[in-house]
Amino acid sequence: MSAFPWQRCSPARLPVVTLKLDHATGRPVAVPSARPKRRRGDGLVCGQCGLTITDRREAITVDGSHEHVFENPYGVVFRLGCFRQAPGCALVGPATEAYTWFAGHTWAMAHCRRCGVHLGWYYQGSDDSFFGLILNRLVESS
Repeated sequence: MSAFPWQRCSPARLPVVTLKLDHATGRPVAVPSARPKRRRGDGLVCGQCGLTITDRREAITVDGSHEHVFENPYGVVFRLGCFRQAPGCALVGPATEAYTWFAGHTWAMAHCRRCGVHLGWYYQGSDDSFFGLILNRLVESS
């Protein structure tokens, strides 16, 4: 185990602080963040490891709905939510059209960038692309 507690922290959970030099005092001072404040509960995190996967503000409607329920060829049922972006996902394997749930779209598996758990699929069509994420594998951030 590390002697330094910050070495056990995930980089995704460390605060980002920008500093500038105050020429009058010669000391660094924090610069206010230009990023918009996130409302509590907007983030959706991996239920396995807690990495931020996407944000509720990225939710979109595909084929008339944000949520879809599908059954794969093996009989496993998934409840998906559609999201424009999911920066916490890594795409795994080649894209395919086989058994696609969204006509005209290829898909590739989407896994958590940190722990590798399967979180859904990335769909790409000629006019659009989106993530179909398995909703019961995501948790609201606190």
